[in-house]
Amino acid sequence: MIYKITIDAIKKQLVEYRKYWRHIPQHNEVFIDPDQQRRYDAVKAALTVIEEMGEAQFLSFLNRAERQRQEAEKQTTLFK
Repeated sequence: MIYKITIDAIKKQLVEYRKYWRHIPQHNEVFIDPDQQRRYDAVKAALTVIEEMGEAQFLSFLNRAERQRQEAEKQTTLFK
């Protein structure tokens, strides 16, 4: 479920970029501002990676990140 929600959220964000950012006419994915172009391309690349990895691998990465976060929170000392 989180996999599909994540993909849908990224797609929605890309639509918002195309809707509100100034772009070259007839080229919805070519933006006038270079910084906006880089941001759009980065989000689109992230979407491609997530879609290609598939749900099982995505959930595996997500679970691993959560375990690492929990382990980091358990640490009580900075230095030994």
